[in-house]
Amino acid sequence: MKKIILLLVLVLSVVLVKAQDEEQLFEKEYKFPLAMDNGKCSVSGAMDFSATKLDDDAIFTNLYMWVCENMVRENVLKILPSKKIIVCKYSIEGKTVAVTGKKNTYNLSTAFRIADKRVYVSQTEIEVLPALPFAKKGGIEKYAALKKPADKTVIDEFNEVNNEMILTVSGFIESNTPHHINNWDNIVAKRVVEGMTMTEVKLALGNPQSEVEGNTETQWIYGLTLIIYFDDGKTGEKKVTRILR
Repeated sequence: MKKIILLLVLVLSVVLVKAQDEEQLFEKEYKFPLAMDNGKCSVSGAMDFSATKLDDDAIFTNLYMWVCENMVRENVLKILPSKKIIVCKYSIEGKTVAVTGKKNTYNLSTAFRIADKRVYVSQTEIEVLPALPFAKKGGIEKYAALKKPADKTVIDEFNEVNNEMILTVSGFIESNTPHHINNWDNIVAKRVVEGMTMTEVKLALGNPQSEVEGNTETQWIYGLTLIIYFDDGKTGEKKVTRILR
């Protein structure tokens, strides 16, 4: 009987030590740590802008500007200006693996929600595309068991590069001078109309493929079929004066 009790105590100790190790791995070093919940890995946290002069509208505008400048437009899955929510998918690259000269890639879905001068971040559906040809591919949960030293390396790398990305987003929001936006309905519909500002056009369509500066107007060219003309901006930010399709 004493042997059975001793064995149970030993097993319980091993389980507790492993749980503590995982807790330290996921939470000790990172503001936005990878965590396990019901068998699924996710990341959550909040960026606090209460010390800045930005209100929620300005924070939302700056966040969406960063999204538009750094992501393919098709990967922006949802824009809800009235609720201050943006949902998107994107990829983050890890460090170069010396053996292959390639990098691990992490695909994930991220929801941003703005309230009370904070940006709440929720990241799910995290997938690993490994640089090593025989490494585990798919959900990062395959690495969360930490059965091998390489598993911990992948978890640490994801936490590091993901936190760097979030820090970049936070820095952009805090430092960028926001513009007042009046055309969110058109922006969400990816539609350009006369009177929209350059910022609003960029939020609706992304960066132009080319730009031509004239004496009294600026042309933004998208593909082969769309040219947008802006005035000279003497009365403020340049605005759309005509559209050639």
